Amino acid sequence: GIDRRRIVNKYASIDNGPMATETELTMGLRQQFMHEPHRGIKVYGQERQPSLVQYNPTTHSIEEVGGELVFTRDHGVPLVRYNIGDNGGLVSFSAARALFEQGGGTLSANHPQLPLAYVFGRSHHTATIYGLNLYPENVRAGTEDPRIRKYLSGKAMTMTGYTDTMDQQLEITLELAPGAAIPNTALAATMQAVFVEKMSEQNSEYRELVRQIGK
Repeated sequence: GIDRRRIVNKYASIDNGPMATETELTMGLRQQFMHEPHRGIKVYGQERQPSLVQYNPTTHSIEEVGGELVFTRDHGVPLVRYNIGDNGGLVSFSAARALFEQGGGTLSANHPQLPLAYVFGRSHHTATIYGLNLYPENVRAGTEDPRIRKYLSGKAMTMTGYTDTMDQQLEITLELAPGAAIPNTALAATMQAVFVEKMSEQNSEYRELVRQIGK
């Protein structure tokens, strides 16, 4: 119901405070990569779509070490190469602007010329089934689907479970929205179908697993 407002994601942590924010450039690039995934793969090295933000290097020095982001900041308790466990990497402003313009984007003249960081989140939030990884953003696409999102708070937990015959199955535990009734059998089936559909769209390995194994 919000109209005529800009909504952006902030990248922050309790121990490091606000670190970065989405901007016209980062949101534009994400939209381009959603429509042209092959371009995003060249930047990120994989098909996942991470958060993409710009940061001020005079307040937060960010480095990529072994595929993780580490932070140095003159803070209440000074942090030196502090690792909060987030997987990701860095992109220079000039490289990001060139990519944006290649995709047909145009930046405003006063856009901040700050470096970019991309953030996949923490690897221990990843679920594994039949040897493939399912990431939080794959599941989030299901919770945000308009067919079921009014019933859900947006919080979800995934784990690998087992059937009675000890075959692996993906188990998703969902938190209901305040006041939402416990789903009946028909709604539960709809939710299951939505998650299979959205995760198949988001994750090519899962899509192939569904094609090979089925239900």
